[in-house]
Amino acid sequence: VCDRGLVRIPRAAATGMIATHLETGAPDPERVAHTVRAALSKTGAATANGVLLFLTPHYASQALSALRAAAQTSQCLQVSGCVAPSIMTDSAISQNQPACAAMVFTGPWSFQTASQDGCDCWLGQAGPGQAAFSGARLSAPGGPDYPVWRAGRIEPSQRLCLNLPFMRKQGLIAQGAQALTAPLPVKESYGQDLAALGNERALPMLARELPMEWRHLPDIPISRLAAGVVLGDPQDAIREGRYRLLPIQGTNAVTQTVTLPEILPEGSWLFWAHIHPAQTERNLRQQLASLRETGPSPLFGLALSSRLRSHALPDQSSRDWGMLRDAWPGLPMIGLQCESVLGETQGQAAIEYPFALGFTLFGHP
Repeated sequence: VCDRGLVRIPRAAATGMIATHLETGAPDPERVAHTVRAALSKTGAATANGVLLFLTPHYASQALSALRAAAQTSQCLQVSGCVAPSIMTDSAISQNQPACAAMVFTGPWSFQTASQDGCDCWLGQAGPGQAAFSGARLSAPGGPDYPVWRAGRIEPSQRLCLNLPFMRKQGLIAQGAQALTAPLPVKESYGQDLAALGNERALPMLARELPMEWRHLPDIPISRLAAGVVLGDPQDAIREGRYRLLPIQGTNAVTQTVTLPEILPEGSWLFWAHIHPAQTERNLRQQLASLRETGPSPLFGLALSSRLRSHALPDQSSRDWGMLRDAWPGLPMIGLQCESVLGETQGQAAIEYPFALGFTLFGHP
């Protein structure tokens, strides 16, 4: 069907033209070839227009051989993706074991790639300088240099911009913290050391607001505490989800300060938060329900999960992935673990969410 020069494929004809497969086992280019072949078999096509290929770090030294195997099997040079600590598809999730995952695009569907900014989805070692609809910082500054590839070649810039111009897209960023305080203005700080919120010293306030069940513990689970930085007007920011969570890196009883991973700009508002399993699940379920109602007729999904989300709640990746699959049974999905999720933009810089799950639903135009 043609409409103003665009080719529109009837929905029934597009079914099954995008598919995924994941395999675990010792790193081997032949395993990558088998993974791509298995994904293609689900579409009924012999060749692909594009392949998203994600590998665990066990494949880092064999990345080029893996790319060649994927390209030869799919008979397609548009093989793009990266190495990530953990990867997943709609049928399987791999954690702490060698794995390769592929999503193949056949029929009318494909994607475009570049190394610049302004993307539907962005993957790389550092945040993009301009807008990204969604994306991931693959590792922290000074962390592993995970390889990135596009169009069948290792990308020296370690930046990958994915664009799907003929698809609708809508996404969510789920954090799910339970607020321990209301937002308060940052009154005093020294670099990354937060000294005062409102009229109170930062550390005594945090200690006073700890969950009751934690107050007699010999060691406070600091990985489940966070500083919620408000985005925009503090009024109703928590209820509306207009915040991002930052990890607490340390405390100083002498100076009564709390150390954060970044310097907060002047005029910031902040609240203390608790990464709570029930609230995390509730928040994701609510956002998935909203996305099901308002999102596009789906073709596939892309998930990006931050390392700290899994660190704070060790089984959260499996729970998150189970909820995604329950929301769209049988929908092709692929995802990876990253250092931080990139979401909505503020000016020209992407906002980073270190405790988040990002999910983008791509659908029919």
